[in-house]
Amino acid sequence: MKRKNDSYLDETQRARLEEALREAWGSKGADLQEARHRLVRDRAIVFTSAYVGPRLEEICRLNVGDVELTHQSGMLYIRQGVKRHTSIPAAARVALQEWIDLRKGLGFSNRKDSPLFVRLRGKPGERLSTRSIQSMIAEAGRRAKLKEPLSSVVLRNTCVHLLRKAGIRIETRSYMLGRSIESEMQDSSMPNDDEITKAARSVDNLEIA
Repeated sequence: MKRKNDSYLDETQRARLEEALREAWGSKGADLQEARHRLVRDRAIVFTSAYVGPRLEEICRLNVGDVELTHQSGMLYIRQGVKRHTSIPAAARVALQEWIDLRKGLGFSNRKDSPLFVRLRGKPGERLSTRSIQSMIAEAGRRAKLKEPLSSVVLRNTCVHLLRKAGIRIETRSYMLGRSIESEMQDSSMPNDDEITKAARSVDNLEIA
């Protein structure tokens, strides 16, 4: 991690976090299955945050119809706030597909306007709050034994770091992260769908290099 305002997870820290998200936390017996379900959901949230870079409020507002996945590519549509679409690297695609499949198997509404990330207890099917998501992210950081507190900002900064490292031009990064409003960008600097899709592949290549 770096300075407080621009801290991100390096390769070693990401590996520790991913390892911490492979096993359900401290539950036994009847609670174990529910804990495993939460783990699938939470992994999808963390991986989406770290590899795609939506803001905390944007994660909370995602609906089922905002995610399009295939075996080789994926697109996330941010429809509130700074509207945009951005590609999804492989690690996040796998995690999201696992959650979407589980979510469907648990009987939650699959309508396009249904919340993507939902509560599994208390009021099952209700949209997760920003507070719940941030609390989960912080706990994941503790489980990974990271030295500094983990937050949605650190995960978003991690995405910024990966895009920079992959050599994605600043105009494309700005659009994908919602830092530039489309109407303010010149036609020559606006990334097209092919460039946005290639950005995720470039991040994938970093992960296997």
